[in-house]
Amino acid sequence: MQVTINNTECKLVFSRYQSNHRTSLQLIEVETGEPYMTASVNMPDVHLSDDMICIKNYSENEGILNVLIDAQILLPLELIQPGIMKCMFIIPRSVYEQA
Repeated sequence: MQVTINNTECKLVFSRYQSNHRTSLQLIEVETGEPYMTASVNMPDVHLSDDMICIKNYSENEGILNVLIDAQILLPLELIQPGIMKCMFIIPRSVYEQA
C-alpha cells in the first residue's frame, strides 16, 4: 500500500513497538527505500485497542494525517490533547491485512 506526501511516493509499513506491541506506522520512500517518516507515536498511557493507532501530525509530520484519511488508510475516532496534539484513529482491518 502506498501514499504520496509532499510529492514523495511512500510505502506504508505497519509493525509493532517493542515496548508494548502497539501498532506503529513507518513511511518508506519507494524510489530510494529510505525511511521517510514515522507517522505513529507510542503513547503508553492512552488506552488503545489493537485496531487503533496514534498519529503524529505536527512538526516534520504535518500533513500526514490528511493524506492517510484521504487515502482511507485511517478512520478518525477522536482527538486527544495531553500537552501536544496527537490523534487517535482506527485502522480498518482490510488496510492492515493488505499492508
